[in-house]
Amino acid sequence: MAKGICQASMFSWFVAICVFSSVVIMYTQFSVIATKFKMLDNKSWTITSVSSEKRSSFSKASFKVVSIRNTSNKTNAVGRGKLGAGKPVEKKNIPNMSMYKIRQDNLHRSLKAKASKLLSWQPNITRTREVRNNLNQINGSFVFTQINTPVGGKYYNSFHQDPVTIDDDKHRLLLEASPFAHTSIPLFNTCAVVGNGGILRRSNCGKEIDASDFVFRANLQPIKHFTRDAGRKTNLTSLNPSKVKNRYDLLSSKANITKIVSAFKEYTGYILWIPNSQAIATELGFIVARVLKENTTLQLLLADDDYFSRVGDYWKSSKMLSTGMILTSIALSLCDEVRLYGFWPFSVDLTGKLSPMHYTNDITWSSYTNAHDFPHEFQQLTELHSEGVLRLQVSACVV
Repeated sequence: MAKGICQASMFSWFVAICVFSSVVIMYTQFSVIATKFKMLDNKSWTITSVSSEKRSSFSKASFKVVSIRNTSNKTNAVGRGKLGAGKPVEKKNIPNMSMYKIRQDNLHRSLKAKASKLLSWQPNITRTREVRNNLNQINGSFVFTQINTPVGGKYYNSFHQDPVTIDDDKHRLLLEASPFAHTSIPLFNTCAVVGNGGILRRSNCGKEIDASDFVFRANLQPIKHFTRDAGRKTNLTSLNPSKVKNRYDLLSSKANITKIVSAFKEYTGYILWIPNSQAIATELGFIVARVLKENTTLQLLLADDDYFSRVGDYWKSSKMLSTGMILTSIALSLCDEVRLYGFWPFSVDLTGKLSPMHYTNDITWSSYTNAHDFPHEFQQLTELHSEGVLRLQVSACVV
């Protein structure tokens, strides 16, 4: 009997040790994920319960998400399966979990509630003029020109660092004067600012975008295969150092120069160079300007970091303005009516389906670096929509 008690006791200790080991494994994996899990809506989400699944040995367990807690507002969301209206989140093994793949009903409901307020719009001419006047009162021009920039002047990146001295050769690459001088009367009646958000996919907004008097685009996205959703018209398109580095290897070879020139062929009008990189030499802007001048009819506009820093102050942004917000600011100062497309900083759409970061699907959500304050900017844009200053298009366009 004593032997039996001893064996039972040993078995109990064995079970206890195995259970403790499993809990330690679970807690360790769970803690690492929980500290990293944060949504673009600036709310923290924490896994609050898990279930284990037996494997070949007792001490090896696969832990799966059962519920998630919003630690920002203490709201719980429990779910299984695919996200949708009343459909919970698909279970995932924690070690393979991506911070942008787990979705829950609370986020979906929140986005639907926000979007429901954006589906209707009434223009407010008085408030629109007020915002335009405020932006036009910001001192200076948003681009460097031969008139406002003397030989020997300095050109900085967006962090007001790494200055380049403008010699005679660089001075000749600048436009003589800005084509967008501030006036009391808007230069354009209707303008479209095309962001790169995945919400543009299957939107059928191409014709509506192309019907605008002036179209702003961001970061030299390919045009040809996306015209149905994003249109083909181009008037002013932004470009930044990281895009030239990632796609064209900083133009370090003839092959890469040929490649970017080929990309430029889909575009007309102006290329706005935004030097928003600390790691890439400011000189690159003038290299791009020379490539444009020698190989295309496009004209390069070098963005003024001082001007856009003041624009950032106007929007009360704690971080560097995103390209989309920069283009929107320019549009509001130049256009009578502004519509935004592809502005959606969330990885799920209104139906609860996963949405790519870009409609071209060229980068993933995991590349998001928090360099810009997307939640704050989107809140500003939704307020401007509610005030009748601009229109945010967050649903499919009527064909």
